Amino acid sequence: MIPPGYIFVALLGFLSCKEKEIKHHLKNQRICKTHACKEAAKQIISYMDTTVKPCDDFYRFACGRFVDTAEIHSDKVDNSTVTQVDLMVEEQLKSVISEPPRPNEIAPFRSLKRLFSLCMDEEKIDARGVGPALTKLKAAGGWPVLGNWGNKKWNFLDTYIRLRNSMMGHNSLFQIYVEVDIKNNSRRIIMVDQPSLGLAQELLVKGPNDTMVKAYFNFMVDIAVLFGANKKTALKELRSSLHFEIELAKVMTVKEERRDYTRMYNFFILPKLTAELGWDWDKLLRGIMPKPISIRRDEVIIVVEVQYMRKLKQLLRSNSIRVIANYMMWHAARDMIDVLTVKMRDRYQQYKKILYGTTDRRPRWRECMDTVSGLPTALSSLYVRKFFDKNSKKVSSQMTGEILQEAKTLIKTVDWMNNHTREQAEYKASKMAQHIGYPDELTDDRKIKEMYMGLIVNKTHFFEAYFDMVRWADRFNMRRLRELVNESDWRSHGNVALANAWYNPAENSITFPAGFLQPPFFNAKVPTYINFGRIGSVVGHEIIHG
Repeated sequence: MIPPGYIFVALLGFLSCKEKEIKHHLKNQRICKTHACKEAAKQIISYMDTTVKPCDDFYRFACGRFVDTAEIHSDKVDNSTVTQVDLMVEEQLKSVISEPPRPNEIAPFRSLKRLFSLCMDEEKIDARGVGPALTKLKAAGGWPVLGNWGNKKWNFLDTYIRLRNSMMGHNSLFQIYVEVDIKNNSRRIIMVDQPSLGLAQELLVKGPNDTMVKAYFNFMVDIAVLFGANKKTALKELRSSLHFEIELAKVMTVKEERRDYTRMYNFFILPKLTAELGWDWDKLLRGIMPKPISIRRDEVIIVVEVQYMRKLKQLLRSNSIRVIANYMMWHAARDMIDVLTVKMRDRYQQYKKILYGTTDRRPRWRECMDTVSGLPTALSSLYVRKFFDKNSKKVSSQMTGEILQEAKTLIKTVDWMNNHTREQAEYKASKMAQHIGYPDELTDDRKIKEMYMGLIVNKTHFFEAYFDMVRWADRFNMRRLRELVNESDWRSHGNVALANAWYNPAENSITFPAGFLQPPFFNAKVPTYINFGRIGSVVGHEIIHG
């Protein structure tokens, strides 16, 4: 993203190069002297290096002082205006979530605050140790490396179903989720995609002797030992699991090739999918779908990476069930690290230091903010009630609408589009939806209660409360399979406590959430030209995505 204010400073730089020509023009112009304008000017000037001439090195002129003075936090990998706003949003959320529940506060808000409070009680979490996690692993079929396994009837399909319903480690071989159909965006559809690995694919394919892969393996072994494994056994057995994961990485499609949505849209009817891949997909889907969703005989499934799924079939045949079970259960164990002991999380931080360069674990409250963000709509509802006003929504909506209108005008006049492309672009621009600030329903208690109906969070223990939350969220999303898509459905756009902006191709929509629409990106109290200079290019960028 272009830094906010960069375009604004670009204009200043251009003017400074032509100072004599415009000096008399500016002489009688009105100057904004409000507090908001002074703060905006202060922020822009604080980034600039005015010892450099803009026509010699414009980037240095606009951002030099920021580059010289900005420090990267020990728990972060970068520092930018986006990072700073993200930190500010976290601080704002902390202030809301730390408030004691009010007597008449609705249940979803109470659940959020309870979850945060339980997360902050590290002493109680440490006192329970890994016992709750071991119970979950045993219920899912057991982790062979821990001993006393001997499960000769084990199969990956039953294990996948148990892991999915337990909400841990279920993305290790492939991912199943419900998404809007990109070729018929009035409906949702079941999607099957390649897995989420424990280390980036581009690193794993370098093999077991790579520095990062070695660090990953040592991390695996140490976590297994913290779960109770014998280290010698863990070194031997998990090395085989690592080799299996490397083989998975080698047959996965690289991210550079995952931009062709036509190639990645492979239509299967359920019986054909079973015939193609040889697994009982009917049993699998019935096993993971929450009530009242039933799987139809002619259920449509989109397989994103068919070649990967075919090669996975071969890998599952050529590896022992113990190797595959150790691999799947390692991923289940890894998914629980963040909700277990300080010792577990400290070992995770040592690994992340090698991987990303972050020297310290984040403050506990930030870790807990990540946890409660699993209920983003409820969290956003609390956020906008305290930190975002209707006037900001009105002003930002008007600005975005004006830029979109200008884009439509531009499409009509550019000479590098042929007629067919122009018609398609005009049509898409005319249908582009805008989600600015927040949906009004976020301030309606009744709507929030309706959405979170059925959410019951354990009142005593963080581990159980966390899995209550993630299980509810997964079932909520899966239950939407039979819902017709309503592009204006507020529930799909309720996550607004974010310092980001994006374009959604499935909906043909642009989103500028409340967390993004605050200084230094946006301020409804300054003249519009400042907001256009700060984030006008960002708005245009997201529109052009379409």
